[in-house]
Amino acid sequence: MIHAGMDAWVNWVSFAICATPVRSQLAALIFAKLLKAKCGVDQTALPAETKRQDASPTGLDVEESHEADETDSLLPKDKSEDADEDKAANGAVNLLAIDVQRISIFAGYNVDLLRGLVKIILSSIFLVFILGWQSTLAGFLVPILLQPVSSWAANHYTARQLSVMAARDEKAFIVSEVLQGIRQIKLTATEDFWERAILNAREKEIRAQWSVFAWAIFLTVIWITMPVMIGATSLSVYAVLGRNMVPSVAFTALSLFSSLEFTIGAIPNTITEMLDALVSIGRIEQHLKSPEVGNAVTPADAIEFENATIAWPSPLPDHISGRFTLRDLTLRFPPRKLSVIHGSTGVGKSLLLAAIIGEADLLEGTIKKPTRPTTHEPGIPSNNKLVSNTYAFVSQQPWIENASVRSTILYGLPYDRQRYLAALHASALDQDLEILPDGDETEIGPTGVNLSGGQRWRLTFARALYSSASTLVLDDIFSAVDTHVGKHLLQHGICGKLAADRTIILVTHHVGLVASVAEYMVNLDDRSITTGKVSPTEDHLSLPLSSKDAQVVSHNEEDKDAEAAAAKQPAKTFVAAESREHGSVKFQVYRTYFTASKGRIYWGIALVFFIFTAVTSVGRSTWLALWTDQYKEQTTPEMESSSTRGLWYYLGIYIGLSAISIVLVFSKIGIILFASLRAARYLFEMAIKNVLRAPLRWLDTEPYGRVLNRFVGDFALIDSKLGGDMMWCAEGVFSLAAIIAASIFVSAWMLLPVAVLAAIGVYIAYLFLDGARDIKRLESVSKSPMFELVGSTVSGLSTIRAFGRSDAYMEKMYSLIDTYAQTSWYVLLASQWMRFRQGMLGALFTLCIALGVVLFPTSASLAGLALSFALDYSSVVENTITRYSGVELDMNSAERVLEYRDLTTEPLGGDAAPAGWPSQGRIHVQDLRAGYAVDLPPVLNGVNFDVRPGERIGIVGRTGSGKSSLTLALFRFIHARTGSIKIDEVDIKNLKLQDLRSNLAIIPQDPFLFSGTIRSNLDPHGRWTDKALLDALRRVRLVAGFQDASVSLNGTLSLESPVTRTNLSQGQKQLLCLARAMISQPKILILDEATSAVDMTTDSLIQKSIREDFAGSTLLVVAHRLSTVADFDRILVMSNGQVVEFDTPHALAGMPNGVFRSMMESSGESHALRNLLQKQ
Repeated sequence: MIHAGMDAWVNWVSFAICATPVRSQLAALIFAKLLKAKCGVDQTALPAETKRQDASPTGLDVEESHEADETDSLLPKDKSEDADEDKAANGAVNLLAIDVQRISIFAGYNVDLLRGLVKIILSSIFLVFILGWQSTLAGFLVPILLQPVSSWAANHYTARQLSVMAARDEKAFIVSEVLQGIRQIKLTATEDFWERAILNAREKEIRAQWSVFAWAIFLTVIWITMPVMIGATSLSVYAVLGRNMVPSVAFTALSLFSSLEFTIGAIPNTITEMLDALVSIGRIEQHLKSPEVGNAVTPADAIEFENATIAWPSPLPDHISGRFTLRDLTLRFPPRKLSVIHGSTGVGKSLLLAAIIGEADLLEGTIKKPTRPTTHEPGIPSNNKLVSNTYAFVSQQPWIENASVRSTILYGLPYDRQRYLAALHASALDQDLEILPDGDETEIGPTGVNLSGGQRWRLTFARALYSSASTLVLDDIFSAVDTHVGKHLLQHGICGKLAADRTIILVTHHVGLVASVAEYMVNLDDRSITTGKVSPTEDHLSLPLSSKDAQVVSHNEEDKDAEAAAAKQPAKTFVAAESREHGSVKFQVYRTYFTASKGRIYWGIALVFFIFTAVTSVGRSTWLALWTDQYKEQTTPEMESSSTRGLWYYLGIYIGLSAISIVLVFSKIGIILFASLRAARYLFEMAIKNVLRAPLRWLDTEPYGRVLNRFVGDFALIDSKLGGDMMWCAEGVFSLAAIIAASIFVSAWMLLPVAVLAAIGVYIAYLFLDGARDIKRLESVSKSPMFELVGSTVSGLSTIRAFGRSDAYMEKMYSLIDTYAQTSWYVLLASQWMRFRQGMLGALFTLCIALGVVLFPTSASLAGLALSFALDYSSVVENTITRYSGVELDMNSAERVLEYRDLTTEPLGGDAAPAGWPSQGRIHVQDLRAGYAVDLPPVLNGVNFDVRPGERIGIVGRTGSGKSSLTLALFRFIHARTGSIKIDEVDIKNLKLQDLRSNLAIIPQDPFLFSGTIRSNLDPHGRWTDKALLDALRRVRLVAGFQDASVSLNGTLSLESPVTRTNLSQGQKQLLCLARAMISQPKILILDEATSAVDMTTDSLIQKSIREDFAGSTLLVVAHRLSTVADFDRILVMSNGQVVEFDTPHALAGMPNGVFRSMMESSGESHALRNLLQKQ
């Protein structure tokens, strides 16, 4: 009983006081390092932005590398050295989900090594007294002889563990990219292609895991063989030396050997856990040694560059060759003024902003800027006094977390109503709040999926305006908004009260819009610098807002109280809390798991092996009892001679039974682990198939970290732990059966106390499992928010650091880690509660057997046999229940994965598209009403229009008017509640989704590129020749080949140039997607702001290419720049989900009170538009 109490206390100290704090501290260290890591570090050959030649006609001095990584795969392959955002996020998730857990497990179990060593020493001492030093020494020579084999196997095991972790990283990387690029995948109907890619990576992981299992089995057999061989050798030497094998000697020795068997059997698990931990320690150490963002800034009163050469972050910050660089920059941005940076697409504008906020490598020269205060309390400055030397950043791709509109704008600052309403008005968001279902309390979803592109941009702009930062760094905030909204942002935001006394540095292609208010302008194409305000090229700034514009973009602050509007009813939750089951794991989960292994025969054979293992265990001890019966306490020489003549007979059978036991152990472990991997393979295939085909709404509302936790954390456990726990649990059950069978040798009456103690033990186990299950589920659920925070933090790292919010995010992680640790402590408390009570029952069981031996007459050999088994009862029961609870808790992961089995997928049935469909490109939309979800209001309200074959249609309207929703309806991402869409007289609702989406083409507003190469992104299926691919790149001005070489973005970009989604500018990504569409030459092409992030010159040339290359195609082009669609056949004007105007541009421009005419007059390019229309 003392042993049971001490054992429970040691385990509590090991896990609660050691393992759990180690896990928490490591998780905090990993996240803290992540907050200091360089953004978008790329260690591949391609620099961090597509590069220009040194001899560029623009005169921009840029270093160029002509080397490119070669790859023969269509899938992203070279990721081992890539530290871009996705890899950083996936690497951190793997470290948190797998590596930290492995180190924590070893921290808890490492005491077993010390405990085992002490037990071996004490057992050896007792064996010397019982068997003599010769027999004991002979036995312990066995592990010494097996040590070289054991070390050799351990080295191979460690190497295979490294392989499985690398395979797991690769799988996680691809799954992560697929989850983030799922819109692009669905738009192009490539779910099957990416499913094969993921399953290929998964197959590598399964093979690597099986290799680990194979070496683990080999090591286990070696270590389990050791005590058996030690016992057989020691007893053999004892008998050969001519000593009497009496029961008092044999079974006392057997009890010690049995104890050693359990101890040495536990040591291999601890050693393998130690080897796993060493691998994980190396991976975490590599993460902690990764490069951090530097601080190569000289304090000054203004932001200055003196002969500075800058580049995107690299692990080798001093290495210049092969990197995109801006060289010899000498600039001085005036304090408290507006500065504008402009230039053609890909010239390095975003790089310059990155250098300003400290996210770029300084290779040469000096960067001076006001340095951030070491500490300052967050708050709203009184009397418009800003916090000096602080920054706010709006990135080219808006970074938004899942929160309400208000929380996003406040971003940790206290609520100040006047300032808040001013920020809403300045960013033209006040009218949007009237449309949103819950006003400013509307949950915007992960990455702002509930908002349009323009709304996301304006939301991040409002966040910057509301902040107390003295310097605003803005990257192209006008590219995704309408022209009149852009004018409003300029007048009320950049030139408004909230921008007063602030240094504003703005990157934009809309130079004409801001030229008259900018004090300092930098043209990166020719390095020209203009100081002082420039006369505007258009008259838009001298005109007041029209009444219609005022109605659209302005709102009376006195009448607007967002807080009151939101208080009418509780805001709807966009992202639901993670669900969890209650009570015991359902039988259906077990049945699905066993069925998934597709091998009932395996489990049947394994059951037979378990039975025979238990029989051989009892048989080995029984044979030893028969052997000892041949001896007496006092023997005559004749009897001794007789027994000696039978020595090899008894010894041979004893060793034979031991060998059979070892073979059975080897076989049953291999069969169960093989079957478990088959089940894991099937469960993964089922889950990824359903997730890839889930409705877009589900993918938008299910957080990225939650899904990734299933495919990384849960499957890591299902792969590597569940099978082992099931095997050892079954081993414990049959060992208990053997112990009970041995107790019956004493007397059949022993069944009575055995039954009573067993009933009590089952009741204790029931109480334990009843609580531990749900606590374990809470523990699993509490991990997902950590992964979500990691993913969100990595994608917005530059914004977080620019705002100076790193400490706040560290506090968030501390809180999540503490919550996770609390649930773990509750699990440990329940485990030790059970462990102590089962230990007590074990002591009572041994006492009952001892009393039975005294009370019931039995032979000494059988009494020794029963007692030797009884002494193992306590440890076997504890281990069995622990393993069973482990199985139940592990099945929680299978249970969570199986949630995806019942996931509602998009309809996979339907009619096949006619051959050659669509052949004309005619579109007929009639009375279309559609919404994103049943419980949400419709976003399209009675849309009617017809498009003739080959017609070019421009779609315009205010941000949030339904333009992008209309394009999604064509792809059936939002389903028609009433009405229809017909293409070439075929109603699209009757077609298979695969046929519909694969025969249309769209270039979305937010292009997504997969890590890989230019070739793999252009032609993932390998259908086109190099000539066709390069020709498409030339037509979109991504490579040289035109007379006007100045429009080329990169003279040496090759098809094999790697793409990491951080080494191309936003405009270049759009152009690459356009080139992909040009290759396929679809009959219907939709462009949703496809050139919004490119400069005006490139845009005009691209539009010319579109007119030439898609002359026979029907084009639907969503545009904010009216000049983009001014020469189209017809313009479709949308407002509030309805078509308000639809006619030729000339006719719409002539309507006195028309919406299009109003948009044109307030666009900032009205003069050019009039000239363009007059030429038609």
